[in-house]
Amino acid sequence: MIEFKVSGVNELRYDCAHLLPMHWKELKMPETGLELAPNWDVYYEKEKAGDVSIVIAYNEEIAIGYSVFFLYAHPHSSVGKHASRLPKFRRRLSTHGRCRGRTKKT
Repeated sequence: MIEFKVSGVNELRYDCAHLLPMHWKELKMPETGLELAPNWDVYYEKEKAGDVSIVIAYNEEIAIGYSVFFLYAHPHSSVGKHASRLPKFRRRLSTHGRCRGRTKKT
């Protein structure tokens, strides 16, 4: 059963470590010449300030996907905070564990 948990940076860093290289490749980031090297200090600073929200999907206690939202003050509104999401990364389970994308309804 897939379970979604609101999580912290530590869970993202350690539970999702195996997903980060796949996500990086899926977003074609290696083509940009950038190296995958998350600036965890920034994530921890954002977490301490209450400016990041993380949701991780688990299947049998193994992380299978995640979403990270950075919260910020919107320049056009002084009321509340707004969220900016990192590019989406969705992973669909299959017998091979390699299918990605939305599940089709049948």
